[in-house]
Amino acid sequence: GVGTESVPLSMNDAIKRALENNNDIEVARDDVRIAETQLRALEGIFDPIFAVTPTYDKRISPQQSSLGGAQGGAGTVSTTTWSLGPSVQKQFGRGGGSYFLQFANSHTNTSNSFSLLNPFYSSNLSLQFTQPLLRDRSIDNNRRQIRIQRKRLDQTDADFRARTIDIINRVQ
Repeated sequence: GVGTESVPLSMNDAIKRALENNNDIEVARDDVRIAETQLRALEGIFDPIFAVTPTYDKRISPQQSSLGGAQGGAGTVSTTTWSLGPSVQKQFGRGGGSYFLQFANSHTNTSNSFSLLNPFYSSNLSLQFTQPLLRDRSIDNNRRQIRIQRKRLDQTDADFRARTIDIINRVQ
């Protein structure tokens, strides 16, 4: 007839076209991507957190006594402190434990005439480890949310596969 041209397609081409032109497949594929992204976001709680805290502190204090340490006739004592505190903290994926490691380093310079050390350097390294013994050891809210999201991801993936199989069966 007029205007009824047929295009021969192989079975694979027909299936490919059916899958490409189906909105349900696109929505199901997006659902899987969204569930994967949400799972990665929830698992981010176990990523280490690095922080650096720089501090500059300058204080000028008036002295009311000659024993206050003021030099000359200024009548004030100036103290300047530079501090740098890098740290890292991390929660563990198993057992509910966490650690916090911090290095504090400071440099203090003063005009106080009674100061025996000038400038003065101070450093401190600390490690804090927290491990729950009973409560939150086996499961806490973060790990519960991750388990729920993994199940949601499995379900959306199964829905995507089921829709794909259904379309392939209809084409065949």
